[in-house]
Amino acid sequence: MSKKTIIIIGIGFFLLFFGIIIMLFTGREDSSFENGRDAIPENIKNKERCEEEGFYWYENKCHYDPLPDIDAQEIRNEEECIERNFYWYDGMCHEEVGEDRDDDPSTIETREECAQKRFYWYDGMCHEDPQKEEDISLENIENEEECLENGFYWYNGMCYETPQQEEEGEEEDQQDNDISLENIENEEECLENGFYWYDGMCHDIPQESTEDEEDTQEEEEGEEELPFANGNPCEGLSTHTDHRNNLRYDIVQIGRYCWMAENLNYETDESWCYENQEENCDSYGRLYNYNDAVDVCPRGWRLPTDEEFREMERALGMSLTQANEIKWRGSNEGEKIKSEEWDGSDISNFSALPAGGREPSGEFNGIDIGTGFWTSTKKESSAFVRMLYSGYPEIKRIPLILESGLSVRCIKG
Repeated sequence: MSKKTIIIIGIGFFLLFFGIIIMLFTGREDSSFENGRDAIPENIKNKERCEEEGFYWYENKCHYDPLPDIDAQEIRNEEECIERNFYWYDGMCHEEVGEDRDDDPSTIETREECAQKRFYWYDGMCHEDPQKEEDISLENIENEEECLENGFYWYNGMCYETPQQEEEGEEEDQQDNDISLENIENEEECLENGFYWYDGMCHDIPQESTEDEEDTQEEEEGEEELPFANGNPCEGLSTHTDHRNNLRYDIVQIGRYCWMAENLNYETDESWCYENQEENCDSYGRLYNYNDAVDVCPRGWRLPTDEEFREMERALGMSLTQANEIKWRGSNEGEKIKSEEWDGSDISNFSALPAGGREPSGEFNGIDIGTGFWTSTKKESSAFVRMLYSGYPEIKRIPLILESGLSVRCIKG
């Protein structure tokens, strides 16, 4: 065999081998499309097709790999929470549905337990879903508290849609039941009965502005101020030192009271740093159960009552009806007490931070997402608290079981 023939045969084998390789790759690509499998997940535009191909759908895209592991508490929006098969409630993402959501609301008999289990109380019963405005019926309201919570007016043992006034002919027959301005000693009762509160007294006519007040109002137009700020409860001071551990706290006047503008950080038997990390106490203060919270404030200071918290909220612009409700209340009062480092305007200088909380089981949750503050006002085996969450401009008022761990803000007095 000649050298030329060998070269020709070699070239033939090379071309045959190269042709086979091309056919194999071409056939694999064709079979892939024939089977409906797109080799590139980025080209798949819907969830069903993505999952059929064995890829993973999230963030409205198809991906080769599944979602990376992440703690539920790090998720800040409902869509991603549900996408990862977690549970969204109370404005937060949870890994478990939570024992307190397993109850049948129809078996709960008290308003306090209903609120504690994160259900909704109306028509004298506990419900899983909130009440629709069109479902609120005056005929079903049997007590003053529920009447006022729904924005109606309570008078002579009944709930009315509008304020009521006595008829002239009934005046003599109802002398014993007449509401006397002289007998009303506080603002709440005065406003509930449709009167006007100013100059520390209850009046049956609104206050008239003087010329000086009108001029002052024009000069200060556009400036946002807090009403009811009077007196000098902070005595001209801007800080207070707790001599038990020599920690200094900023203080601020809101309404008639002097408040600590930082969370208390004094160690007791039933108080904790979040996740038991000391640096969290340095940043956010300690978390206390109720029994320690009522006694932990330094001398000359105390845990505020629910009424004093409501007065602060009213000083920030919340209506009396809203302040008395047991749910998310107000419009932007929560923003006014949240720090700018969080997501608030902090025009009050209260400077709330997302300190999180501690469950009675010992589990910590909610840091960088939410916070809660104790009041001294108890309701059976619970006490009223205030809650703030990221993305919520309002303030939540609910009763919470006493073994929970929350932050403490002391009030002077």
